Amino acid sequence: MVIIVKTVRTLFCGLTGLLCAFASVVWANDSPRSSSFRLYGYFSPAVVSFNDGVDRYTRLTDNSYSGGRFGFWLDVPSLRGQTRFNFESSLGIRPPAALSQFYVASLIDLNASTLRKFELIHDTKKIGSFSFGMGSMGSDGVSESDLSGTQLAAYVGIADTAGGYTFRTASDLLSTVSISSAFPTFDGGRAPRIRWDSPDLALSQFGTFNVAVSFGVEVSDRNLVVNDALADVGVFYRNTLGTFDLKASGGFSIAEVNGIQAPQSAGSVSLRHTPSGWSTTLAGGKRDDGGNYLYSKIGLKRRWSDWGDTAVPLDHYRGYGTVSDTSRSESFGIGIVQNIDRSDLQFYVGLRHYGFDQPGSLSYRSSRSLIFGTRWVFRELDTLRFRRGRSEMDWTDTE
Repeated sequence: MVIIVKTVRTLFCGLTGLLCAFASVVWANDSPRSSSFRLYGYFSPAVVSFNDGVDRYTRLTDNSYSGGRFGFWLDVPSLRGQTRFNFESSLGIRPPAALSQFYVASLIDLNASTLRKFELIHDTKKIGSFSFGMGSMGSDGVSESDLSGTQLAAYVGIADTAGGYTFRTASDLLSTVSISSAFPTFDGGRAPRIRWDSPDLALSQFGTFNVAVSFGVEVSDRNLVVNDALADVGVFYRNTLGTFDLKASGGFSIAEVNGIQAPQSAGSVSLRHTPSGWSTTLAGGKRDDGGNYLYSKIGLKRRWSDWGDTAVPLDHYRGYGTVSDTSRSESFGIGIVQNIDRSDLQFYVGLRHYGFDQPGSLSYRSSRSLIFGTRWVFRELDTLRFRRGRSEMDWTDTE
């Protein structure tokens, strides 16, 4: 495994040159089919207020679940498939995890997570796709199968709202136990990596699934762990069963934790009853010598007004041994997400309670956070299709 990681690191030293070389081949493609160029992006400002039981801290941030970003896709068809290039960057607004009682990042915070994607992907018709560059690891998202439509306000990534803050002890002193360490997901992240995705495997009435395998490097910056998975595999499944939609995923990875390689696994499943809008979501994960957790959520999504759908979540996270062998962490969350279809806007509010206990050690105060904000999705220039020297607009949402 160490040899593989070193090989991957050496490979990415020349990544920029490799992408440029591939790009020249792409632009030289004389396939008669049209190429396409698609712009996309989000703007997701939020206000996060965190109360550690003694003091309250309120600051303007991004939303880490769906952070502000801009990017583009360049797709060029070829005789044996399609070559694609994806560039994506955050808007540089500080994420909540960059804040703590000890440290406040600048409002515009350019760090290791600013560049989100810089990858070349070759899709083949028979053996899947091959990706090279900065992008999602194969297990990225395996703990996040969620059909509730409430993730802006509440989802399994508990640490995304206030991960940098630490618990206070009963004597009002700040401890070294952070929200991010007490509430992990063991999910893959984004990193310079090589990745293979299988074709979608359709099993008739049994649904569709695909597999992703990748090798990458650890990426972190201050309180932010962008990726700690070195090698991983993810499996993603989806199906429709009458009036129910089903989505599930699972993954296994070798993580880099304090200089030590640790196996970890995670998975999730979500079931939604389409006519009523009710959904239930379960997720869980485990890391060797890093504890385990179970997450559950009940959601309701209805169209109560002409504005758009309204979604309400109620969730619970329970962690065991995530900080020490005897530690226990627990969180409850509730919120609301309102969609404004005409303006491509979403408004949301999420309220969360955090608890931590370490028997035989110090006692800790509970904490609370409140997040509210909006997300605007850029849609007006989704696609520009270039054909025989002229461009055509495609106003279809292809996000």
